[in-house]
Order: sequence, then structure tokens, then C-alpha cells
Amino acid sequence: MFDRVAQLVQGVLPHDLMGVVEISEAGDRIRVHAGAGSGKAITPYEVAVPDPQILTRIRDAFIVEDFPNHPLAKGSPAVKAGMVTVLTAPIRFAGRLQALLNFFS
Repeated sequence: MFDRVAQLVQGVLPHDLMGVVEISEAGDRIRVHAGAGSGKAITPYEVAVPDPQILTRIRDAFIVEDFPNHPLAKGSPAVKAGMVTVLTAPIRFAGRLQALLNFFS
């Protein structure tokens, strides 16, 4: 299903990979839930956020032009796949950052 969503979005926002990460309630971990574009199934996994303050500063969508050197990138499948830039859109419920929708290139 997520692959189909990525295909539909491709016409409006070209991208190489698309993914969704959930933010833990404590804000100290992110869980990768879904991804599309790599041709491989993404197995959900969880990683610690090296500096949880990064997540508290996210208010609006933003672009990271040097993703491999971003604090949230370390060891990510997107970096391993050679992605360099990412457009991130925060997803909030009840005012709390719950997830991030990411478009990689």
C-alpha cells in the first residue's frame, strides 16, 4: 500500500525514497515504519535519537541538503542507499510531534 502512495506522490513531488518514522512518547527514539522506492521491503526498526532536542525544534516542513551528516541520519537505510537530500514534513496530533514523512533524493 505504501508503495502505491509513493507512486501517486511521485507526479507531484519527485523523489527516490519515501519513508515514515514515528517519534516515541519520550521523544528519544524514532521508529521507521514504512518506506518505498528502494525496491526492498523495509523492516520496521527503532533507533535512539542522539540529541532529542533536535525533535523539539521541528515546527514546520524543512529540507536537509546534506542528509548523510545530519544527526538523525546515522546508519539509516536512506544514507546506505546513497540519499543526499530530504524534505521532511512533521505530523502532529494534539500538538505533539508524532511522526515525520520524509521524501529523499
